[in-house]
Amino acid sequence: MGLSGGRGLDAGLDTEALPLHRSEYLSARDANGHGTHTASTASGSAVDAASFHGLAAGVARGGAPHARIAVYKSLWLTEDGNGRGSEAMLSLGAVADSQDSFAALHAVQKGITVVFAGGNNCPRPQSVANNAPWVITVAASTIDDRSFPTVITLGDKQRIAGQSLYYQEKNSTGSSFRGLAVAGLSPVAKIGPARSVAGKGLLAPKVAAFSSRGPSIDYADVIKPDIAAPGASILAAMRDSYKFDTGTSMAAPHTGLLLALKSAIVTTASVTDEHGMPILAEGLPRKIADPFDYGGGHINPNRAADPGLIYDIDPIDYDQFFRCSIDTSVSCNATSVPGYLLNLPSVLVPNLRYPVTVPRTITNVGEVDAVYHVVAVESPAGVEIEVEPSVLVFNAANKVHTFRIKLSPMWRLQGDYTFGSLTWYNDHRTVRIPVAARITIHDFFADVCPWRSTPPLPLHEADPAAVARMLAKMVKPKKVGVMVKEGGGTEVFIVEKPIHGREQVLSAPVTRFAALVREEEEAAAEEAPQAVDGVAP
Repeated sequence: MGLSGGRGLDAGLDTEALPLHRSEYLSARDANGHGTHTASTASGSAVDAASFHGLAAGVARGGAPHARIAVYKSLWLTEDGNGRGSEAMLSLGAVADSQDSFAALHAVQKGITVVFAGGNNCPRPQSVANNAPWVITVAASTIDDRSFPTVITLGDKQRIAGQSLYYQEKNSTGSSFRGLAVAGLSPVAKIGPARSVAGKGLLAPKVAAFSSRGPSIDYADVIKPDIAAPGASILAAMRDSYKFDTGTSMAAPHTGLLLALKSAIVTTASVTDEHGMPILAEGLPRKIADPFDYGGGHINPNRAADPGLIYDIDPIDYDQFFRCSIDTSVSCNATSVPGYLLNLPSVLVPNLRYPVTVPRTITNVGEVDAVYHVVAVESPAGVEIEVEPSVLVFNAANKVHTFRIKLSPMWRLQGDYTFGSLTWYNDHRTVRIPVAARITIHDFFADVCPWRSTPPLPLHEADPAAVARMLAKMVKPKKVGVMVKEGGGTEVFIVEKPIHGREQVLSAPVTRFAALVREEEEAAAEEAPQAVDGVAP
């Protein structure tokens, strides 16, 4: 590993606030080994006879051993970096906040690819962290082509391979549990040294049980995580030895070493193994993995180096998306367009009530003359997908094409997320993106409010202004208004208070909200004091 430099950016760091039980160097020096482990995974030089007490013995090296690394204390660094072709990798053990995300946006605008660990919050929906659209968020997978058992030889010479179990009671002693193999003059069993055993076949990797899952809470119309990479029992360097470690922090450097665009990593990922068996997601119940588990799939470094087509995006598009003003600080207002209109290598429509058309622009980075066809459109359950055009012809004069994906709900049923994909193909490459949608038939605003449902009023009985006034009293949003749709009809819109710099704009037909207003007015009338014998209360 070539270390090109290190900086301890301690300006503004309150050293007195550091935990008393933890030592910290006020420099780039690693105090606990986490950064050393992840850095050596990304760019460690080849080392012969590396092992952990005899396990995984062999030559150890990082994914890009000739790359050079600049080391920073990530939580002290707000924004820095220069030069294209660089990559920033943050294997953070805790959830990164929005300040980290927008600091990453500064780096992206300077041409630096940013890779974040997706978090180890177990297979709970909406647990994925570090999920800004402009970063690569990495899930962790297991590696099932190896194990590290210990061989037990019984008295009759029978040999049994197994792995140790751990008794996790705090401050326990050996007497807390019964020994199953006790030393003696004539033992009936003996335990030999640990060894590595490699299987003859390869099982499909699995999304690890600890790996955080989507969908994103902050960006509901962007698929997260983006990709899965090996993150379980990864052997890498510590200060003076080697150790196994597990987490999405270990998965992130497997992605960071590629120095590739997010598009290339996502569109070339694998969703099955070499025998066509699907990648599974650990957890209860175990299931076939979907984009909320692994994004585009399991990373395929060789294919990512030659993607054929890419979904490129100018960082300025993120500014327009968030209406951001980025200088020495970041100020973001309401989103101007839905997130699914960003030119990302994935599509997610979280509230599909009516047909939605999603444009995507794709750039040829392979052979100059190439023809790609849509060969596989796997529509999410209950959704019809149409792609126009279905054939893209690239040449020296036409390196970029735009196509449109139309998603239409086919069910009249309030549903959960369903998943599909869209694949372009020529004679040499397949370029696949995940597609997800959730069909809704109820107004989103009504879904999140505890009001009863009543038949809507006829449109001529609904006073839009009265509806808007009542809603303003009932929910106290930032703004309530009325808008007339181009195709006819009137809708009430509600702008809720910003969440992570984004305002939620919710709308529904006036008739729907008029029913809620009528309920509220009737309830108020019932509670009002009544006149007795003509005498007002």
